[in-house]
Amino acid sequence: MRFENTLYLTTVLFLFACNSKSGKDILEDSSLESESEIHQVLYHIDPIDDSRLVIDWVNEILSSNYLESQFLKSQDTVRNIHDRQQLDTINHFNTERSHVGVYVTPTKNLLLESNIYDSDISLSEQIKIGVNKVVVFDLLNRKFANDTLTIREPDGYGIYFELFFLDNILTRIHYKSVVD
Repeated sequence: MRFENTLYLTTVLFLFACNSKSGKDILEDSSLESESEIHQVLYHIDPIDDSRLVIDWVNEILSSNYLESQFLKSQDTVRNIHDRQQLDTINHFNTERSHVGVYVTPTKNLLLESNIYDSDISLSEQIKIGVNKVVVFDLLNRKFANDTLTIREPDGYGIYFELFFLDNILTRIHYKSVVD
């Protein structure tokens, strides 16, 4: 039992050190009413598994008017891995700070990756660079203490979004996918 208490205390101290919010601030947060809620905030490092949200956000980025109008576009031609006769395109959309990669086949567009640092692109109409973490709390109906939030495809295909916060402000939206 003594080992478990020591391990618990060490883990709590480690998490406090990793969070932008101090342990004292978390414990004094009046919106957290029970020990269970405090534990949930402190230990919420697991990603959110939500394929619908990932798909919606991918579609929002792909349909964004800003890619064509505000980003510089370059292209690479690649052979399709399933049909070696077919040539596909990878479109690279760039600003000075951001990058979005889109894999284009004759029948569909696939978001490959993104590193978004510009506020021109938003997710769920409210999540964009510069927004406060509270907006994300409200939209996802979830609180989290760490400065990185991962929303992933639960089937384990390595498809995920990461939202990075600095001083509770969203500073980067990262997306990673694989082409199958």
